[in-house]
Amino acid sequence: MGRPEKFKNPVSTSFRLEQEEYDEVEKIRWREHADLGEIVRRAVQDYIKIHAAGNEAFKLDDFQDPNFIAMPATMSPDEKWNEYIRKHMTKEERNELSSKAKYMLKIIDAQNWVDSKK
Repeated sequence: MGRPEKFKNPVSTSFRLEQEEYDEVEKIRWREHADLGEIVRRAVQDYIKIHAAGNEAFKLDDFQDPNFIAMPATMSPDEKWNEYIRKHMTKEERNELSSKAKYMLKIIDAQNWVDSKK
């Protein structure tokens, strides 16, 4: 008998791995006494968190739009942002990015204040 699962609307699925991936995850999960289903659920939850809101891949059509600006993902390493800003942005684009960053900081500060009152 397995562990009780707490789902509102469960769905079963299957997936394929390379043999080497399977062997490695099996070795790790047994060492950590982890459930393979839980490992997969966490991977799916992480994927949803990372990609759900506006973190989709660029489409080839996007690059045909003269107003489209591809830039590093928000959580990219600082070095990537440093290089992009210094080598690939005009002064006008840097000013636009600066305005967007200030706006985002206001939202973050407001949410942090709300969270601190809980």
